[in-house]
Amino acid sequence: MTDSIEVGFAAADITPETNRQTIYHRLGDCPDGTVPILDRLFARATAFRSDDCLAIWASLDICVLSTVLRDRIVAEFGQQGMQADQVSLSSTHTHSAPTGHNFNGVEPMSEEYVSTLVDQTVHAMRRAVENAQPTEISFGEATVDLSVNRRQIGRMSVVNDLASPTGLVDSEVSIAKIRQQDGKTGLLFNYAAHPLTMCPEKGVISADFPGRVAAILCRQGVADHAQFFQGCAGNVNVKISGEGAADRAGRILADAILEAADSAGPATSCELRTASEVVHLPWANIPTLEEARQILADVRAPGGKGQAFYKLPWAEKLVRTLEAGPIPDHAEVLVQAMKLGDAVYLALPGEVFAEIGLEIKQRTGLEHLFVVAYSNNGEIGYVPTAETFKEGGMEVDASPFYYGLFQLAPECGEILTESALRVVLNICAS
Repeated sequence: MTDSIEVGFAAADITPETNRQTIYHRLGDCPDGTVPILDRLFARATAFRSDDCLAIWASLDICVLSTVLRDRIVAEFGQQGMQADQVSLSSTHTHSAPTGHNFNGVEPMSEEYVSTLVDQTVHAMRRAVENAQPTEISFGEATVDLSVNRRQIGRMSVVNDLASPTGLVDSEVSIAKIRQQDGKTGLLFNYAAHPLTMCPEKGVISADFPGRVAAILCRQGVADHAQFFQGCAGNVNVKISGEGAADRAGRILADAILEAADSAGPATSCELRTASEVVHLPWANIPTLEEARQILADVRAPGGKGQAFYKLPWAEKLVRTLEAGPIPDHAEVLVQAMKLGDAVYLALPGEVFAEIGLEIKQRTGLEHLFVVAYSNNGEIGYVPTAETFKEGGMEVDASPFYYGLFQLAPECGEILTESALRVVLNICAS
């Protein structure tokens, strides 16, 4: 056992008992109270502590972890009298859960549920710190063919077969195996794929395949704590959906995790360091107030432009925002890194495309790099490559209307990549 770093973990139930609102349940014509709960949702937290550093990485079974939600959790956590400046929060991005962000055209989460979500997440974080103890840590990787590049091969309406071509994806699953002094084991795993197996069954509450993986690992007795970190899955779906798909995908990924854990090598370093960088991602185009008012008039006109359910709320919000005064020409986001022995955890905001995550891995050259997207500032939406902007499509053309107000500029993927490289290489060189 090392005496220079301690690790603790905990989980808290965040399943909504009432106000069961998801992105999809309205489309399924399900009143809030009748949305069935297929499996429980959790906030999971792992705390890392050394003599001079405390870091907490938490993941929540919700769709999006927005800046507003992050700020509330961090503020509440700070009230517990503990260090809060090195907290990283991410969502698993299950679509069969509360949104975590006020999408245009989708009823926002109730304040009652948000308060419960914040309290339970803080509770898990606090218990993780309290449970920290000396550990043995090992890292490993395996590959698994479970995901598909939906822009290259096809979306759910086209692809529902494990034998389908894959396209460009990150097929690596990275794991950290943590064995505490008292014998309890934690498995932290990082993989990139949209949790969409439940979407054909619109109107359910489920953690989707990431929750099934955690349940399998704990049920088999190989882990007391299993925590999923979503990777760069902006353009990547899980290959299968429909009845039984979550269990099937969970079993496949669990087997890959066990393979990685069996071959994992012990950490040769006990370093614990954190670093972060605030990044400005420019908006592509901010209309004038007069242009915004014309857009709203066009949307409201019978047979006018953009009759999608999110277009009218977006246009109304756009006008209100511009009427309130000048706004920043960029989104302010956080890039974080934690060096844990021989491994580095990297947290990126938004729905980052697979190409960006793969480039970061290739350029850092690190053997154990966990690239965690959907972190801290999820409301920025998709972060595509510059080439994707030329091609167009849902992630570029439609998503800004329901995620927020504006489209990110084409250079944002490169800006985020360079920031990630600076933070990772600096923390490794310190």
